[in-house]
Amino acid sequence: MKVKLEVLVPFTDKNDRTVRYKQGDTVAFDDINRINDLIVRGVCRLAAIENDTPEATATNEIAIGGNTYPLAAVKVALEAIGAPVSKNAGVSAVTKAINALTEEQTAALSATLAAKEE
Repeated sequence: MKVKLEVLVPFTDKNDRTVRYKQGDTVAFDDINRINDLIVRGVCRLAAIENDTPEATATNEIAIGGNTYPLAAVKVALEAIGAPVSKNAGVSAVTKAINALTEEQTAALSATLAAKEE
């Protein structure tokens, strides 16, 4: 998730000293500590919040790798790769479980779901 901030007081980027932000500029950060620091000090104010992850179109679907899958199918696939979730887990709990997977587990999950589609 990226948070867009409007610059109220000019400042220099702490990671790249050659970058200078002017009053009225819009900047985007994903580091929550950095965002809070800039807002609390009055350097910036919140302008918008952008969601990087694609959202599923239906409430019982989960987006994985650009495709959407039914919640039940994702639960079965998670169990198949050794990362089961509770049977009554909702979309948010399953999404958290998916976000906690390693790259290898995510690849295995995608492969399992793709195989079930065929």
